[in-house]
Amino acid sequence: RILPFTIGGNVILDPVLVPSRWMADELQSRYHSQSIHIIPRAVALPPFQRTIVQPLRFVFAGRIEPLKGLDILVEAIRLLKPKYPEFSVDLYGSEDPDYVIALKAKISSFDLQPSFHFKGKCQDMNGMLSSYDVLLMPTMARETFGRVIIEAMAAGLIVIATNAYGPAEIISDRVDSLLFERADPVALAACIEELISAPI
Repeated sequence: RILPFTIGGNVILDPVLVPSRWMADELQSRYHSQSIHIIPRAVALPPFQRTIVQPLRFVFAGRIEPLKGLDILVEAIRLLKPKYPEFSVDLYGSEDPDYVIALKAKISSFDLQPSFHFKGKCQDMNGMLSSYDVLLMPTMARETFGRVIIEAMAAGLIVIATNAYGPAEIISDRVDSLLFERADPVALAACIEELISAPI
């Protein structure tokens, strides 16, 4: 029943281990899986006890491609820039060349070049994350889970992520990190400003 996943041409996915409730529901609906076991975080996170110290250091980590929502981030920063001209974010990850060209053109059209720093692929995720305070994850993808979110939270970062799919199940909004409505740059900008303007 497990390999090669088919019996008589039908996909059989039973039993299944998944990291999120939405994926369990999808497997049940699409493949009629019955024996589904959810292991939500699979990591023990330390209790969230972070004191916000300004200025905050912001980072994005993930493949730089359309589904990761960096267009939304650019729009959000355009809204924030008049009030917070010093805001900047470092971007780590392998790049979709065509998308990066279009993204940099958009950044340039808004005169936001000083706000975005493309750092390339990161070989030491834990070491890199320890240099930052906030992970920005404006993903548009149907994220099964969100490993980088867990890694960031385990490293003590605050995460601002899309309130959908995997990230919505990992994060307790305003308890251990922040969620904003998918594809909404105004909501993302509001979350960023909430942290920037937080008392020291």
